[in-house]
Amino acid sequence: MLFICFLLIPASIFASEKIVTIDTRQGVTMKLLLVSAEAQTDKALIMFPGGNGYNPFSSRDGVISLGKNFLVRTAPDFAGKGFLVAVVDCPSDVQGMDDKFRTSREHLYDISKAVDYLAGKGYTSIYLVGTSRGTISAASIGAELKHPDIKGVILTSSMNYSKFLRWIPLEKTPYPVLIVHNQDDGCNASPYDEASYMTRMFKKSPKVDFVGVSGGSSPQSGPCGPMSAHGYLGIEGEVIDKIVKWISGINSSRP
Repeated sequence: MLFICFLLIPASIFASEKIVTIDTRQGVTMKLLLVSAEAQTDKALIMFPGGNGYNPFSSRDGVISLGKNFLVRTAPDFAGKGFLVAVVDCPSDVQGMDDKFRTSREHLYDISKAVDYLAGKGYTSIYLVGTSRGTISAASIGAELKHPDIKGVILTSSMNYSKFLRWIPLEKTPYPVLIVHNQDDGCNASPYDEASYMTRMFKKSPKVDFVGVSGGSSPQSGPCGPMSAHGYLGIEGEVIDKIVKWISGINSSRP
């Protein structure tokens, strides 16, 4: 009797990674980590990591290392779902993005150049995705940058609306919005209740959805660190699937 075994290999294993440098403002450049699978796609995710956003990835002797931030360490998994992932680093004139910079005209211009770069490569469905302090970037740019190829804004582990996001004109956001939050998030800067409340702030968005998750593995960092419920440790796959499903719904509703 002949037995045939099939080895199931995660799609993310076939993801390729490269770092590109683009020109933004005069005399300023910005690095993007591009992660993609073999299959061609027109969908791209611009990822805004949390913290100060400085050096979320690195390269040494041709080997690229990914940081522990939720959106960075899962970039190959998102790529395996059919996306081009572009992780944003700080621009060359800034060594760490504070909240003021994340809402600045300079940051807006830098990211507009990243959107143009991806659009020029044929990516016509671009989503702005932020986590933790990266949600300040994603929310601010989503409210201010009007581009035909931006299709949505996704906020995960959002910062406290009352203290961090209320100064952003969220009501101007013209794109669909997804907010994902872990009920077990123990970070005092990102309370679950405020994330849920924030859905009503996007008054011009054609679609606003809130997805709550819970559970995960025992934390390997502090409550605001990436290897905790704040960073969806142990439930990364569930969160990725919910985001992908939401994006698929947006795409299927397009004429």
